[in-house]
Amino acid sequence: MKKLILGLTLAAIAVVVLALLAFNVIPMPGSSPNESANAPATSALPSPPDAPVLEPAQGQPAAPIVPPDSPVSAPSPVATSPAPQVTKPAGLSPDWSTASREYTPNEAALNKLVPTPIMVNVRCGTHTQEGGYDRTVFDFNGLMPGYKIEYVQQVIQDGSGNTTNPPGGKYFLNVTFTPADAHYTDGTSALKSKECSATPNFPALRSHNVHSDYEAHVGAALGLGHKAPIRVGAVDKTGPDGKPRQSLYIDVHH
Repeated sequence: MKKLILGLTLAAIAVVVLALLAFNVIPMPGSSPNESANAPATSALPSPPDAPVLEPAQGQPAAPIVPPDSPVSAPSPVATSPAPQVTKPAGLSPDWSTASREYTPNEAALNKLVPTPIMVNVRCGTHTQEGGYDRTVFDFNGLMPGYKIEYVQQVIQDGSGNTTNPPGGKYFLNVTFTPADAHYTDGTSALKSKECSATPNFPALRSHNVHSDYEAHVGAALGLGHKAPIRVGAVDKTGPDGKPRQSLYIDVHH
């Protein structure tokens, strides 16, 4: 009887073990203890093939290999050379010319020319800079009047119409100032002590004169040894009375 009960017990245990094995509750021999019963089967994926290596063209450097996930940076700006500086041609500066020069004051400027500017001095000198030039300066006791400077064949005196060419000159620059006077209100000349000789005999400037002082017009002329480019400018200064004074200069190139 005991043997029968033992046999039945062993048979029941065998049935239970077989049932557990059938439902994978107990791992099969040779399996991993960490594998889940419901884990899907996975298959190993093959590794992607290596990217082909491109050989550079003959004489060209190899291009750098850029990983596919690397960020693409914007190309660097191409450096450009600065524009070449334009140099002025050697010789006379652009403000030298044989062309006529003229200045006509507008109404506002004319209102400041009261009383009429008086020419009080004529100065001259020779210079070696810029290839050499002779300068004549006309000083006024006030602001600059209007003027016209031009080459003429003959110098004509205002009022009389007489020819008054400066001596020794082959070419003549005539200068007319208006409104301007070369005398004071009492009629005496304002040019009694000119600082320039009438015949300086410089390389370009041979002589000069103030030939007219008539109805607020002052005429002057330069006698030149050759027809040359001229340059014209104004100089500002302050007189002994504290009022502004201006001078006109004419440069004649050697």
